[in-house]
Amino acid sequence: MKTKLITALAAATFCVTQVKATDYCVNENGNNGCYSTITAAIGVAANGDRIIVEPKAGHAPYVENLNINKSVYIICANDTDKFDVQGTMTITPAIGRSITIVGMHHQGDISPNGHSPAGTRCSVSFLACNIIGQLNFDYNYFNVTLASSVIQGSIGFRYGKVIGNDFTMSTGGFYWSGIHTAVYLGPDALASNDTMLIIGNRMHLNYTAYSVGVVSYTNSHFVHIMNNLVLCNNSGYGGGIYMSDFKPSLISRNLIQNNTIYSPISLYVGLYFSNPISNSYTEAINNLILGASCTSGSIYGANGTIAISYNVSNIALHTSSIDVCACNVINSNSTLDGAGRPQVGSDAINGGSPDFSYYDLDLSVNDAGAYGGSFSQDNFFPITGSTRVFYVNAPRRVNVSGTINIKADSFDR
Repeated sequence: MKTKLITALAAATFCVTQVKATDYCVNENGNNGCYSTITAAIGVAANGDRIIVEPKAGHAPYVENLNINKSVYIICANDTDKFDVQGTMTITPAIGRSITIVGMHHQGDISPNGHSPAGTRCSVSFLACNIIGQLNFDYNYFNVTLASSVIQGSIGFRYGKVIGNDFTMSTGGFYWSGIHTAVYLGPDALASNDTMLIIGNRMHLNYTAYSVGVVSYTNSHFVHIMNNLVLCNNSGYGGGIYMSDFKPSLISRNLIQNNTIYSPISLYVGLYFSNPISNSYTEAINNLILGASCTSGSIYGANGTIAISYNVSNIALHTSSIDVCACNVINSNSTLDGAGRPQVGSDAINGGSPDFSYYDLDLSVNDAGAYGGSFSQDNFFPITGSTRVFYVNAPRRVNVSGTINIKADSFDR
């Protein structure tokens, strides 16, 4: 429970008042002082309050079109379980508003009703959820977190992180310039030197039209796209990662690392870099790209501002004026098991960079693909839905007598 401390200074005397948040409960019959709808609980809640929702019998849904217009924490009453909601969800943004939803099974699209006002970003988090529909946060001044969730649909956002989710895109996903995508990152009104994270996701692309796992179309922030598993099940029309804009700064770098892109039939393209600029730097390293054939090459359309090294593929590169290391493998014998992990004997095993900063969790040389390195898919799957730390950022190199700074994101059930 959050506690707000309001301190006033008067006549050299400190007077401290505590304002405690309130818990409201929801169940299907409104018993024991609870509300029978989530809408009613939101209506009486104040900023900072918590709404605890009991699943209905047989997981029947709360059939409601929700409008969340205050800072609330909405959570399932039962650990590892989910409450069901059917209907649209609209977020009304405000400066500094914070909305967190944990343990929800939602059928319907989710979006704000417009841009958030300029100022402190409106934070919206979906944690340990199942969502059937599109999450459209392609709006300014939001900070979006989607983690440890199962999504039958797609997400578009401009600032935030998408970590450890399982996407299935069987119909049209987020649409950009003729491409349907599971995860779309667009340009933001407020540029920064922050890094957007798309890490440890599984993406099953079953839509018949041209679709890719990730589209990054932002020149506002740096991007790390790491350890994603993109499974292209649409013959000849699938792609892995498409970058079409770049932040004009050399302060930091974009990093496309340890992703697996696979089609059992034919890929359109593995990694696509469109019009990179001279005052930006992007590194593509330790990726695994496999397909029976490929229309446009495993890595396409880059130039000297893209460094490509230790990528493993059974498909030829298609590049122009590019810094391509001879360490790339383009005739890989790699095969995958049912979870997308390289099978025994695959040259992707220990096929990534030998630098110790890329070592696997077992302290062996990096395995190219989504199971290699510190952000291995083993960190995120299976999705349990229970309390968990879903992201840890720790240094890969530490100088003797240096300070070790570790940051972690988690949620409590």
